[in-house]
Amino acid sequence: MKKVEIPEIQINQVDDKFKVSLRSRLLGAAGLFLFVVPAAVLGGWFFFISISVLGLIAIWEICASTGKKYGWWVYVATYIITACYIYWPMVRECFGLDNGGVGVALSEFFTSEYFNQIEISTLGVGVSLFAYFAIAIFDKNFSWSDVAHFGVFTLLVGLGIQSIFFLRYSPFSFFTNTRICTDTCLAPDYVDGPLFKYLTSFTFSLFVIGGACLNDTFAYFGGIFFGKHKLNERVSPKKTWEGFGFGVVLTTIVLSAIGLILAAVGYPILPFFNLKNWYWVVVLSIVIPLVGDLGDLSLSLIKRHCGIKDYGNILKGHGGVLDRADSIMFSAIISAIIAACIAGFHLYV
Repeated sequence: MKKVEIPEIQINQVDDKFKVSLRSRLLGAAGLFLFVVPAAVLGGWFFFISISVLGLIAIWEICASTGKKYGWWVYVATYIITACYIYWPMVRECFGLDNGGVGVALSEFFTSEYFNQIEISTLGVGVSLFAYFAIAIFDKNFSWSDVAHFGVFTLLVGLGIQSIFFLRYSPFSFFTNTRICTDTCLAPDYVDGPLFKYLTSFTFSLFVIGGACLNDTFAYFGGIFFGKHKLNERVSPKKTWEGFGFGVVLTTIVLSAIGLILAAVGYPILPFFNLKNWYWVVVLSIVIPLVGDLGDLSLSLIKRHCGIKDYGNILKGHGGVLDRADSIMFSAIISAIIAACIAGFHLYV
């Protein structure tokens, strides 16, 4: 009887350059962790200000990524347009645009209720396109390529950061909405308590953002040790199919296990991610790494077009904010859309 030979799994050898790079990446990740995680746990103004600061840096990286020098009006327009995308829910609520009212109370300038849903003003999209086309017409240094670059990037970053706010603040609404959480609603005094404020409400954002980072980590090491077949050299020369598969499979398993365990012990990520709706936990666990990889490749595609290696160098070993936030923004956007659709269309038991 002929023996069936099992192919031997060969592990790639790593050199000293990889060790130096890994050390640099770990230091950069530790710095980012110490900055973002405490603010995310505290929530409220702490998280709002921290992410807003990172957003300001990301907007600057949008402007710098083309390698061109622009007039001051381009930078001002980009900051205003992106900020309007990010903070549109606050602007609408504070100025009473839904009710035809005008005026804002400083004490109510920010509340978590403003980010219970994700939305972009169609008026804002129209104005931004008109603004960039007008600049291109009157500024010979601003081409059609710049119109597309700034138009897409401002919308992407604006929607991405607004979705990150949604991940952190929407649980306060979901867990108190009797229409959504018939079996898992929480009493107002519990929602106002420290356990929910600093832990339970933080779980959804941790699940999504942590999942995107976990996928990046698994894919990185999977590619380093097992990668042999290039995924798409035109877009990202170093990524491999082995790293891609390693990241997606392991991340899906880990996230599914975490989500189902939390649901089983009575602390679901969101009210409708319970054991009755276990399939939504699995769907979200699969979507997060897949969309995260799409975000990574999409922003790499833009970098190749611009002829740059990184969007910035603020994070040691990680590049700029956009280099680190690419997969996070895409995962946050699709996760926010999934959660909003499940709740809005009653797609749960």
